[in-house]
Order: sequence, then C-alpha cells, then structure tokens
Amino acid sequence: MVEKGDHAIQFEVSIGDYGNSMSSTTLPATLSLLPLSQCSMEPSRPVCLVPCQWEDCTYRLHALNILERILYKFEENLKQVQDLIQLEIDEKEVKQAMKRTLKELSADCLLKLPELPPVHTNLDEKVRQLRHFKLGNISKTALSEIPNMKASWAFYDRLCELKIPLKDAFTEPQTQIPDVLVWMISNGERIAYFKAPIHHFLFHRRNPGYACSKFRSIQMRYLGSKEDRTACLLKCFGWFGTEEEYWNYDIPSDGRITVYAETFENQTVMGTTWSIKGLTRPEFSNPDGKIALPQAAFIPPKGWEWGEEWQVSLDFSSMVTEDYNMNEYTDRIFEVDLREHGKNWSSAKKVWMNSDMEEVNWNDEMPPGWENKTDWSIDSNQPGDGDNWQYAVEVDSADFTSSFKPYHYCRRRLWLRERVKTGDTVIPTVAEVVAETGGWDYAKTFQSKFHSGEMNSDIVRRRRWRRMLNSRNAGPVCFEVWNEDAQVLVPPVMVLEFPEVNTYEVRTHIYQGRELSSPEVDGTINAYCVVSCWRHTAITRTIKKQLSPTWDQSFMFKGITINGNTNDVRNSLPSVTITIWHNGANADVPVGVSSLQPYPFFGENYHVSRMMWYPVYTNGEHHGDILAAFEIFQTVKGEDIPFVPPPHPSGTGLQVPPGIRPILKQTRIEVLSWGLRHLKFWSGKPIINPRLEIECGGAILILPNIDDVLNNPNFPQTAHYFDCPLPQENNFKPPINIRLLDQRPNGFTPLVGKYIIKDFKPFDPDWIMAQLTQRKDNAEDEKDSDKNSLISEEKEEKEESIAETVVIIEDEIDYPTGCAACLSKKKIVGKSGTGQTPVTLIDESDDWEFLSMYWWSRSVQLEFSLETGSSSPCTGGPGQYSSNSVPLHVLVVQVSTVRIQFLSMYWWSRSVQLEFSLEILYYN
Repeated sequence: MVEKGDHAIQFEVSIGDYGNSMSSTTLPATLSLLPLSQCSMEPSRPVCLVPCQWEDCTYRLHALNILERILYKFEENLKQVQDLIQLEIDEKEVKQAMKRTLKELSADCLLKLPELPPVHTNLDEKVRQLRHFKLGNISKTALSEIPNMKASWAFYDRLCELKIPLKDAFTEPQTQIPDVLVWMISNGERIAYFKAPIHHFLFHRRNPGYACSKFRSIQMRYLGSKEDRTACLLKCFGWFGTEEEYWNYDIPSDGRITVYAETFENQTVMGTTWSIKGLTRPEFSNPDGKIALPQAAFIPPKGWEWGEEWQVSLDFSSMVTEDYNMNEYTDRIFEVDLREHGKNWSSAKKVWMNSDMEEVNWNDEMPPGWENKTDWSIDSNQPGDGDNWQYAVEVDSADFTSSFKPYHYCRRRLWLRERVKTGDTVIPTVAEVVAETGGWDYAKTFQSKFHSGEMNSDIVRRRRWRRMLNSRNAGPVCFEVWNEDAQVLVPPVMVLEFPEVNTYEVRTHIYQGRELSSPEVDGTINAYCVVSCWRHTAITRTIKKQLSPTWDQSFMFKGITINGNTNDVRNSLPSVTITIWHNGANADVPVGVSSLQPYPFFGENYHVSRMMWYPVYTNGEHHGDILAAFEIFQTVKGEDIPFVPPPHPSGTGLQVPPGIRPILKQTRIEVLSWGLRHLKFWSGKPIINPRLEIECGGAILILPNIDDVLNNPNFPQTAHYFDCPLPQENNFKPPINIRLLDQRPNGFTPLVGKYIIKDFKPFDPDWIMAQLTQRKDNAEDEKDSDKNSLISEEKEEKEESIAETVVIIEDEIDYPTGCAACLSKKKIVGKSGTGQTPVTLIDESDDWEFLSMYWWSRSVQLEFSLETGSSSPCTGGPGQYSSNSVPLHVLVVQVSTVRIQFLSMYWWSRSVQLEFSLEILYYN
C-alpha cells in the first residue's frame, strides 16, 4: 500500500533513543534501517536487532499482559455473542453463549497476579491490591448477571460495560521502558510511524505479550496528518526479552537466521560510459553513501568467520513494476512530437514517454501472464484539440493546453491499453538477472528510487554485494571499520530464511456499506474501496451519490506466498485491509478503514462463508459498517478451489457468488409525509425551500419541494412509494437514509438535517403480527400464572383461618337482568364470614369496545353480558327481586378499581389486559 514516490523508502525500529539512526549518542542497532527492497519480493526476511539497557521491571509488564489477555478473551466472547444476536439465532443458544462468557470472565478475574520480587516499592503493593479488588468485583458482578440474562441488545450493552472497570485496572504508573516505534523514512525524513506498548512483545513462558513471537500486520500512519490515512501496511514478527531469555527466542516456522556483510558499489555516467569518476560518494559505501565500505575493510568479529566469498546480491525491489500484484492494469504511454522553430508538426521528431515523461521504447508485446482486455486507444477524456493533442513549450513543462500557440514546440496525447492477469507473475532467477544485467540498478540520482533496466534519463547506478558469516560461538556481531581516520561501528545484515514456503489464495467478497460518513455538503458519497492483502491490491467500482453503496464485487488474490507451515499461518493469518474513499471533484478523500482476517480453509471441506458487518473506523471513531466475507485457501498444484465467483453483470470484475451474496426480493416501501415542523436556522439563514430525499438499497425517492415552509409547512402530496431490491434477512438490509436539503439561490443545496432508520422490523407487517401474537400468548400465560398463584394463596389463607367458612360458588347462577355489574358463567373463588366480604376476580371477557381509534386515547367502554333463568326484569333496588321459576341467589357487586394495561402501542392492536376488583355489597 506504499504510495508511489521518487525516493527510496526505509524502515527503522527504535525503543527510546536505541536504534535511532539519526542520533549520534547511542550505538547503532543491527540493521535498524530496513530498505523496502528487503520487505517486498525477496524470499528471505530482514531481521532487526536493537540492543538496549533498561531497569528490570518485567514483573509489572507481566501483570499487564495477564490483564490484557483477560480483556481480549472477553472481547472475543462478546464478538461471538454479538454475531449470534445479529444473525437472530435461537434465544437459548444466545443465552448459553452469554452464560459461558460471564462464567469465563468470572473465572479469569479470580486468577492471581504475579508475585512481587523481593525488591519492590510500596506503590507496587498498592497497585496489586487495587487490581485484585477490582477483579474481584468484576467476578461477582459477572456471576450476578447470569440470572438476569436476556437475548437482547440491551443486555449485550450491559455486558460491554464490564470492560470499563477491566480497562481501569490497566493503569501502570511505573513503566520505565518506552514504546516501540517503527518509522517509515524517505529522503532522510520520517514520514509515517507505528507505535505499540513494549509489553505487547514481552516474552514469558506462560503469559507472553499477545504480539510476542507472532506475525502481525501493522498499519503505519502519516506523521502529523489529521486524516486517517494508511501510509503502509507492514507485516512483522516481534520479540522482546532479556539476554538470559534470548536463547528461548522461538524462530518462526523453523526458520534460520543468516548474517551477512553488505556494501554497495557505485558508478556514474561519464559521456556514454559508466565510471567512478565524478562520484559524489565512495566507490563502495553503505546505502546512504556516508561511510566508505570497501570489501577489504570488513574483518570478521570475534567468534565469527567467513562462510563464502563476496557475491552480487540482487535488490528485488528494483524489479517491482507498477503492475506488480495487480489483477487488472491500464498501460499509459504518451505520444510526443517535438518540432523545430519555423517547421510544422509533420516533420517533428516523434518519441514515446511514460507517465513521468521519461523517454521509453515503444513495446507492443504483452508481458508474460497477461492478456489484452482492450487494444491501444487514444484517451479522449483528457482535455485537448480535435485530435486529443495537448501543447506546451517543452516536454518538462507542467502547463499543457488544448489550444496551439506559435511558441509551442511540443505536443502530446495519451494512449491507453487495459490488460488482465491470467497467471502468476514470472519472476526470473537470480542467476538469469545477474547474467543479463550484472545486478546493476539505475536511477536519476542516488536519492531517487532505483529500478532495473537502464533508461535514457539515468545518471547513476549501483549494485549490492554480500558475504555470509558463520558463528563459531555466538558473540557480538558488529564490524569495526576505519573511515577517514576514525573507527566506525557498522552493523551487519541479518535475514530470516525459511525452509518451507506455501502458496495461498485469498478471496474477498465486498457487498455493501451502510451509514458511511459523507464529506460533501449534500450528505452523499461517491464511494469506492481499496482492498489490500499481503502485497496485492484491488479497487472496486465507484457508486455515486449513496450513503449505503452496493458494490457486489469479489476479488481473488492468487499466488500469495507465505513462509512457514500451515499451522503457523493459521495462527497468524494475513489481514485484509479495506480503505473506503470518496471520489471528490477535486481530490479523493479517505472515509474510513476496516481491517480483518479471512476464514481459513486448509484441507477442510469447504462450506459457504457467511457475510458479516465489519466496523469502519475514522481516527479511532466508528463511522459506518461494511458487509463482506473473506476466505483464504491453500493452493495445491492439480487441485481446483471450489466456488469460483461468476463475472459481474456490469462487465467489471467478478460478482459475489450465490450462497454468499444475500438473497434479494423486490420490496415496496410506502411513505406517508405530512409536513415539516420546528425547522431551525442553518448557516445563519432560515430554511425556506426544503426538499426531502429518502434513499434505501440504491433507490432514491425525492419528495416535491415545499415552496414556502413558513406559510405552509405541509408537503403538496402525502402518499409516496418506491421499489427496491432488499435482502430477505433483516440483518443484511441497509438502513433508510432520510436527508433534508434546502434549495437556495445559485443552485446551492446543502444538507440541513438527516435521520437514519436502522431497523426495518417495526415497519414489517409480518414481524408486527408475530410480535402481537407472541405478546398475546405471553399475556395468557401470565394470566394463568396469576390465577394459580391466587388460588394457592386463597388455599393457604383457608388453612390458617379456622373460624372462617369457605364459600365456593361453582354452579351456574341465574341472575336477574338489569343488574349494574354482574359476571356470567364464571367460577368465583373467595371467602366469606359473618359479614360482607370482598372478592377479587380477574375477568377474561373480550367484549371491550374502544371509544377512540388512536392508541394514545386510553378510554374504553366495558360491557358485561348477563344471563338469567327468567325473562322478568329486576324492578327493585338491592334485595328487591322477583322470579317465576326457581329461587335465586343474589350477588350484587360494585367495581372499585380498574387498571388497564395495553399490550401494544399501536392503535390497530385491540389487545388489552384488564384487571378490576369487585366488592360484594349484598349476598343472599
């Protein structure tokens, strides 16, 4: 992911002032400067050794590693719970995952921290006691949350709150060792960096740092830049420990460290020949040319001996071309005409130049492993005249215009050709390159970036020489070289070589994004993704004017060679970095970055990967998500990898294959819009002519403008709808983005407000009916439970009271018609003594009538049906009744309290729960 530049790039590793190549107060580190050439195509990997001296405070760092492991384990378990809730898995499975997470957190917090050494401070004791106290509270809190578990996002947020006190225990006020810094240096200046705490790389047999002895991809940030831009993606392997523990250094994948003496031979061009005359640096020197290093000046240190003679060592970075690790590439070459004064263009000298306006030879041959996608054609998108020519005074001019003037002596036009990769890049062997070029690399100046193959503009060249050292008894390795009557310590070159190298293929499936931040005033974004993995990069198509763009593209990164066996690769998978950019009118602006690891398929049976939402961060803050899936396969000759993505319907690249891509269905979204209220000022001016835009799934509904919102704030039309394809699963559905814009003079339409509807469920009729049914069933279960508890309570009271007589009316009673409030066909359970006794009943009648259709009106009318064996009305008051059939038992009740509980907030749901108390006024 390194941007193209004119200067060579180096990397420096430092701890404090140790390893600082720009400081003269400390001894140089062993290869503290890592040239980019050693980090790109070479089969071996450079090793940087930084010796340093610090106070022994490892016991404090070990405690931090234990706390950090507890936190990382808890976060991994929370991520599993989040995925289960997100995928709407069964509630029981979600609760089991929550229970396991809380139990593991409680058990981890009960672990004892390392014992303090005999020599320690009082603050160490206080910090250790405070940490044990906090961990004990976290353990108790985790266990107390188990009975209250619910498979909901609210309870998930409560679990996430447990990370706060756990992070508070990380405070270490007595750390003497500074952080590790990795610097990216170009032209003698630091341009990017990466910083990590030293305890991440600290070695320990039982509790090492989480990054110790592991391959890790780090993102380097530009120095002093406010934008969250990734300057470089660097994969490294770190280890930090004492000299006594150095012999426990675990070399990854059975690799072997080799030590070399290194020097560079320099030459410059004199006329038409290469010579050492006119050199501004010694004939043999270090890469910077500041120290003279003739081959005879190297003397093996004590305990070391030469293993072989001096040999030319290729700098593989000079062989890297712009199409390296690209799946698609566009060749660009300028046709340039140079005319003399007083002559026309027909007699002009024709030359061909690259994008840097350096003269090159026209080569129409296709590189090995590539094939034509389009033939050579003139780029008509560039400003120019009728034949697409651009004119200037000279070739090096930066002001090419589309109109010809008499003082113009140069013209150019751009030719393009698109090609796609069909196979692996063919890299020649070292012997073949040395036999052809002699191992020389060329450049304009020694500070510029070197390349293989001589060009007309090249002035200097150099080649690298190396000689291997063998160890007799591992002693200090550093060369003492005399330079200008002064002794200089020169560190050797250390590389890590692996006996086993495997080839892998990484597949990335990018479907869509949601809630991305917009740098434009209208609230939209022209989004495209730059996908980087290992040393491969791909770019998606640009989706314009959407906050939830759908790219629906797949990329296959083939030929990824990773040193080591599959078990080591499985434990430290290469990360995939997705950088989302906004294609602005003037310049492209980074929107956010997401970094993750692919799912490995190393010999296992393939199963379809499931897409997940991954967070996108900008300057450490969450700004949207991206829906994607990632896979890594080990490639074996003669075996095909299944499930190859199909071609994209637009003809650009590959489409996300079925099974991984969400299943879509055509969906109609209905919108009822009445008007706008309480609009505030924007940018010091009132909002007068607003417009509402509703976007979802790539479809946009634009409501008509309100011409004068001050006098009439209502929309001219209230009912709208639009159709769009949406995933069937609610988890994969993009949000509904509502944008409010104000149309102002001169065509300026700024975004004055926005709202995002993240969840479709409250608007899905099927989901609403299912929720109402479930709530009704739950209410009935609660009623049955209340009845049972009421009966059990009455039975207990009956057993306790001896003087009381229990009256249970179980038969069907005929009541006279016209009574104010009586119940029919109900089992009345109660107690009565010598006097009037209250009876509490729960009615199950459904004869309710709503007096209002709106949910906010809680007024209802209750109707009770009465049944009697006689048709004669009740003519008297309480106690005055008549019957022509059988003797009647009279029960007159009075409603004392009424409580209504709505089971749904929606007015169309007529389901309510009614509880009321009845008091017996008269009983015969």
